[in-house]
Amino acid sequence: MGKKKKVGKERIDKYYKLAKTAGYRARSAFKLIQIAQKFNVFKNANILIDLCAAPGGWLQVAYKNMSKQSTIIGVDLVPIRKIDDNVITIKSDITTSDCIKKIKNIIKMDKADVILNDGAPNVGTTYSYDSFNQNVLVLNSIKIAYIFLKKNGIFITKVFRNEEYISLIWVLEKLFGDVKHIKPRSSREISSEIYLVGLNFLGKKVDKKLFDYTYIFSDQFKKNSNKSSLLETKQESYLDNNENYFSDEESNDEEKVGEKIDKKKKKGLSTILKEKKKKNRQGYDVGDDYRATDICTFIKSDNYVDLLIKNNKFTFDKNYKNNSDPMIKTIYECIYKNECTTKEIFFLCNDLKVLGKSDLYNLIKWRYKIKKSVLNQTSKKNNLDFDNHDVEQTTQELSDVKESSQIDDFNTIVDKNISENELDNTSDEATEKDEKDQ
Repeated sequence: MGKKKKVGKERIDKYYKLAKTAGYRARSAFKLIQIAQKFNVFKNANILIDLCAAPGGWLQVAYKNMSKQSTIIGVDLVPIRKIDDNVITIKSDITTSDCIKKIKNIIKMDKADVILNDGAPNVGTTYSYDSFNQNVLVLNSIKIAYIFLKKNGIFITKVFRNEEYISLIWVLEKLFGDVKHIKPRSSREISSEIYLVGLNFLGKKVDKKLFDYTYIFSDQFKKNSNKSSLLETKQESYLDNNENYFSDEESNDEEKVGEKIDKKKKKGLSTILKEKKKKNRQGYDVGDDYRATDICTFIKSDNYVDLLIKNNKFTFDKNYKNNSDPMIKTIYECIYKNECTTKEIFFLCNDLKVLGKSDLYNLIKWRYKIKKSVLNQTSKKNNLDFDNHDVEQTTQELSDVKESSQIDDFNTIVDKNISENELDNTSDEATEKDEKDQ
């Protein structure tokens, strides 16, 4: 008789166990905790709306961080078990007018200080289809935020990076004074999710077409050459202004990392990131859309840093043995056989836009090792125009990046702040059931 595979095996991690200990209904509660710590989400918040709230982990976090006189509303398609009297739950579809009416009946003429959305549609088809539906859901949550959020309010939503992502950024920048990006430490590495945080809601009237996905996600809108000139973005680029949550502090390296190599001036990662920041203040490039490049191009190219910044993803060809180019075959053999090609490398390459500086440096260091392995195997150094300055530059840049011990510090804080009377009466079995739903 075959051994039965454990259900939700990959879910049993540090944050899953912490969630059970703290009485949270889902590990996703720690995502909100970490986001709230960074952006001071709950300060002076009196009314909060949580969209797609089941099983209620984010509602629990809000309840523990807001006053007892506050109003907390949770909306979902499925019923949510009661948390407290001031936590009101609504069974409704956030894409319908019925949901808007029900929220209005509760808060009347008041406005919300914070609106959250951690929802995801039913998955199971293809990534592109699922991520598209996810972003349609996000657009609906933005519409609700536009209706119910007070001026200077905060909006937080989960998104997937795909072809529609830039359009969502464009919409948010029309509504908020500042738009930030963050991938919390508790978000799984294998997940392509990140969170957008809209700060300082402007409260200005906008065209209703901004909330019509058939318009915002249309090819015509994506290719609109005038869209760049319309962007009056105040955000910094993700990699520069939104620090990777894995690091205690961002490197403020002011030194020039572009040194002369083989009489050619190459720009380092820090330099390119600074240039990108200035560029993004003027708006996105025309056609700045989803880009994927084969990993071999990254290994071979002298402009590997530029490829890291401009691409969304590096792809890996599983059928490389059928490639007619012997060098491509050699590179892939070195990639798959080298012990430095860990699962983390594949995770990092799957979504480059959510990476912080330390992750980007790790990919540069990995590239050097693969490149060196290829050269050792082929003994034809001219093929890849290899230069030993590669590793010297990489080592120098890596020394400026501090790896974080913040995750352990955070766990200590959580354990310290959890008292017996804070623990939910939810049984382990009920928590596991809710976690599977999440």
